Amino acid sequence: MMVDKALIRSVLALVFGILGTGIVSVISILILFFDRRGKSVHFIMSRWAWYILKLSGVKIEIKGLDYLTPGESYIFISNHASLLDIPAVCLGLPFQLRFLAKKELFKIPLFGQALHSAGHIRIDRGNLESAVRSLKEGAITLKERGYSALVFGEGTRSLNGEVGKFKKGGVILALSMGIPIVPLSISGSASLAPKGDFMIKSGIIKITVGEPISTEGKDISDRHSLVSIIRDAVIKNLAEEDAV
Repeated sequence: MMVDKALIRSVLALVFGILGTGIVSVISILILFFDRRGKSVHFIMSRWAWYILKLSGVKIEIKGLDYLTPGESYIFISNHASLLDIPAVCLGLPFQLRFLAKKELFKIPLFGQALHSAGHIRIDRGNLESAVRSLKEGAITLKERGYSALVFGEGTRSLNGEVGKFKKGGVILALSMGIPIVPLSISGSASLAPKGDFMIKSGIIKITVGEPISTEGKDISDRHSLVSIIRDAVIKNLAEEDAV
C-alpha cells in the first residue's frame, strides 16, 4: 500500500498547527508575566514557524534584507495567498513583528489572550471608526516598544493567487508612527497551500524585501497614493521573482 507523503505532511502540519498554536499561546501568556515588553515573543513565533514549515516540507528563501537596518521599526505590507505566508514571514524576518488581526481571532480562548498580551492590533473590519482608533492606539504601543508590524495588504487571502486591491490600514499605521513602509512580495505559497485546499505540497516560498518607502513629510492625505505605490512595488517584485 502506497503511503501518501503529502497527506501525512498535511495531517502533521494541521495537527501541530492546532495543538502547537494552543501550546505556544499558553507559553506566551506565561512568559509575558515576566517579559512585559514582549521581546521573547519573536523567538517563540519563529520556533513555531520553523516547526510548521518543517512538517510541511517547505523551505524559504529571502532576499533584500540588506535594505533594512537591524533594530529599526518598519511597517511591512505584503500580498497574501496562503496560510503558509504567516510562518514564512515570522521565520524569515528578524524583527519583533506584530500583526493586524481581525477582532474575531481575539475571541478564541487562550489564542486571543496571547494576541492581546503580545501587542498585536485588533481590527474591526465592519466598523471604520473603531478600526482607525485601533490603528492609532496600536501605533502608540508599537512605537513605545520599538516593534515592527506585518500587514497583509489585501486583508485576506487571495482566492486565485493574484494580488488583490490593497486596504489602507497598514499605510495609516505607518503614517501614525512616522516610520518607513516596506513592500514584501511572497511567491510560491499559493501553489503549495492554496486557500480552500487541505493538502500541503512541499516546496520553496520566496520572499522579496523591497526598498523601504519613507513616510517623512507625509500625512493622512497621502494614504491613497502610498497604497498605490506599495501595491505596485509588491507586484513588480513578484513579477521579477517569477521571471527568474
